[in-house]
This record gives sequence, structure tokens and C-alpha cells, in this order.
Amino acid sequence: MSEIQEFLDRYIQFLSHRFEVYKVGNLIIVETPFLDGHNDAIGINIEPRSDGNFKISSDVLDTLEIADELDELTWINYITISYGVTIENNQVVALADADNFVRIFHQILSATIILSNMR
Repeated sequence: MSEIQEFLDRYIQFLSHRFEVYKVGNLIIVETPFLDGHNDAIGINIEPRSDGNFKISSDVLDTLEIADELDELTWINYITISYGVTIENNQVVALADADNFVRIFHQILSATIILSNMR
């Protein structure tokens, strides 16, 4: 059991060094080590809001543009409801505050990985 915990600790350390954060205007962009369906790094956009909260989003334009079959739209709706996110302007979006930021960031990232790999 302790060997597995050590592996997990090393994996977390491995991941932590592969996130890049940069700022463009008021937008903070987090480049993640995770890949989308095109093998491109998934970027998460964080927009600080005047109320102290954050709008977190990621782009899944390709998937949503071609999701015209009823089954695909049903799955997209199921995924967004399951992860507590919405789709706005072909982006996966959720609002976060300081208390739930980490969970919301993870939900956005997870939903984006799933949605971007639908094709």
C-alpha cells in the first residue's frame, strides 16, 4: 500500500511541474499537461470577476460544432449535467469561488477531456 502511495505522490509531483500559467489582459490561462482529441494541450481560462469569484472555461468548439446527431447532443447534455458545468459559446463554463475553485477547475478539465474525445 505504501508503495502505491509513493507512486501517487510522484505522479502528483510529475503533473505539478507540467502546468503553465500566463496572463493575457485580465484573463489567466492555465496550459495543462492533458491532451484533447487532437493531441493538443488543454487550456483552461480563468477570468477573475469583480465579485471575487472566477469564471472558469475551456474551449470545445470542434466537438460542439459537429455534434448534430441526437445521440451526441444527449451525451453532451449528460456530461455537462454530471460535471455541473454549462456550455456557453462553445466553451465549457462554470463559476467558482475561493472555496470550490479546485473542485470546479477539476470538473471543467474532466468535462473538457471527455467532450474533446467524443470524435
